[in-house]
Amino acid sequence: MKAQVKPFNRLVSFGFGAAGLLAAAFLILTSEVTEARMGEHETIGVLDKASQVFFIHLRTELGFILENIMVFITDIGSPEALIGIGVCAAMLLVMKKRYRDALFLACAGTISSIAIYFLKHHYARPRPENVSWLIDVSGFSYPSGHATGSATIFTALALILASGRSERVSWVLAVAAFVSYSLIAISRIYLGAHYLSDVLAGGLLGTSISLMFWGFFGAFPAQSDGAES
Repeated sequence: MKAQVKPFNRLVSFGFGAAGLLAAAFLILTSEVTEARMGEHETIGVLDKASQVFFIHLRTELGFILENIMVFITDIGSPEALIGIGVCAAMLLVMKKRYRDALFLACAGTISSIAIYFLKHHYARPRPENVSWLIDVSGFSYPSGHATGSATIFTALALILASGRSERVSWVLAVAAFVSYSLIAISRIYLGAHYLSDVLAGGLLGTSISLMFWGFFGAFPAQSDGAES
């Protein structure tokens, strides 16, 4: 019994600790964005504009080919695609009787969706107006729903797949999750749908949500129903 309690405690500490740090970073970034919109702070505004200039230059140089690639990548981070990925993964986990992991994934995805809706309407940040949109977009900009959702789902899947595996495999999965989120985040800026700060906020928020629930569910035994005690 003692051998089981120790890993659970580490899991809880890691989940809540990392989630707390990322949530704090999200709040700081949100404060900076709010000040920038009020004309009280320029750093975030400068970074947002610099990233737009960079990606506009890429559009000019690479044009149609890169645009098609970015549209494909951004579609992977769409709500429909992420829901499909999440549902399929949860069903596989249930089939393997990994009920705790399935519930963790479902909770993280659901809370992420709710948070996106309320935060977008609370901050009501308009979409970028000084660049052309290469796709049809609507609604508010902050935080990016694609970035938040992809960070949530990919982080959750990486945590589930890394469970019980070696440190090297865990790092590979963490990097894969980060790269997947980053590509989707970059595609949103390239296509003109978001500012850099929108996708950064989404990454911080989505990752913190997954880590928070990972810590919460880490307090419960991973034993599947019907397994031997």
